[in-house]
Amino acid sequence: MAPFQPRATSSRLPFVCASVLLFTHFARPFDTVLAGYRLPAIICSIAIVAAVLSGGLRELRSRVGFGFLLLLGWMCFTVPFSSWKGGSSTYVLWYLQFYLPLMLLVAVASKTPGDIVKLSGVLAFSCLFHLIVNGSWEGDRLTVAGTYGNSGEVALLAGFTIPFFLLAVSRLRAPLLRYFLIIGCCGFLLLLIGRTGTRAAIPSLAAMVFVYIIRSRGVQRLAIIAFVVVAAFAVALALPANTIGRLSTLFDDLNGQSVHLSNAKMSEAEASTLERRDLMVDALKMTLAHPLVGVGAGMFTQYRWEKLLQLNGQHKPYLPAHATYLQISSECGIPGVIVYLIFLGSIYVQVRATRKVVAARATANADMLWSVALCIEAALAHFAVNSCFITCDRYPHQFVLAGFAIAMQRLSRGPLAETPAAVPRAGFSFTPVPFVGKRAFPVRTR
Repeated sequence: MAPFQPRATSSRLPFVCASVLLFTHFARPFDTVLAGYRLPAIICSIAIVAAVLSGGLRELRSRVGFGFLLLLGWMCFTVPFSSWKGGSSTYVLWYLQFYLPLMLLVAVASKTPGDIVKLSGVLAFSCLFHLIVNGSWEGDRLTVAGTYGNSGEVALLAGFTIPFFLLAVSRLRAPLLRYFLIIGCCGFLLLLIGRTGTRAAIPSLAAMVFVYIIRSRGVQRLAIIAFVVVAAFAVALALPANTIGRLSTLFDDLNGQSVHLSNAKMSEAEASTLERRDLMVDALKMTLAHPLVGVGAGMFTQYRWEKLLQLNGQHKPYLPAHATYLQISSECGIPGVIVYLIFLGSIYVQVRATRKVVAARATANADMLWSVALCIEAALAHFAVNSCFITCDRYPHQFVLAGFAIAMQRLSRGPLAETPAAVPRAGFSFTPVPFVGKRAFPVRTR
């Protein structure tokens, strides 16, 4: 009897809709073209219908889906206690209109591991499109026009692109082309991150690299370390002195060096550090004053502007907390940040579970699922660390990861992981492919 051959799907509608939605969210074409026509809202509304018709609501029964529902349910619970109920209601509706269909469509469109790789390619292309086409300069720092435009958001987007780009190009059969694209594109993205002058990029990239190192062995691990060292040295040589000086202040902050208000020549980096500390203190004040339900979902900036005035009685700048976890705790209380961590944690737990399921299976699809698990884990580590320094609870990044995690749960339990490899061998086999996605340890074949 012929081995099971999975069919991708009888209809490509979910995949097409997911691709369009990824391009809309990450390439941001309507921030600069046909702006004002609410095309993103229209596209996301159509995506809701597509997600429902394709059976996406069933995916909410998954581990990650439950985590999302728990987060959304707690936000709904806090709305009646909000300082501005209408604003918090709108904030919750944004999750339903923009991020729920994105998560569900990515999940249902991933019928095979190959679909996840293709969607990863769409995601990487969309991010590169936004970074290249909408890139601009604000002094010496790189920004982009439209949404996710400041330097911190550019660094987050560029770093988030790397794992998905590596996953997509790992399927290329030409080794020279694969290595050329890896070195060229990853080097370009690292240079973009450096040109932003964003200090949060350093620990975030370190977390992502750490994931690749611990999931590799032997020559692969040495290759990753060598690439990182050479890339860091090359980027440092390409950066202007002002940017190097700004990035170096991260270590000043870690060493506890204070910022003095009396310094008339306070640098931009020092002023930014002082402002972030003030935002952190205000977030903690809100959390302690409203520990159970917070000041209302999405209400940090409004509450701070209205209630927490400066010593001279003037309003403080209308800014977010620049720390996702503190902002959520101030807006939705301590239970709110706990359920948010549960949501992010459910993604990691699913990645870990998938890796355990496919680790001992010597099949083509199991190899690909292992690559996907590595990609999601690296992107999640980058996003989670970045969330300590930037407010990104309403960014699509985490919901794409959630959608892929849901698909991984379904695929790792189905017959796809059991599909025989193209060339089975007896005993142990080793896949000596560098850090582009294939597992770096021997597996027993059947």
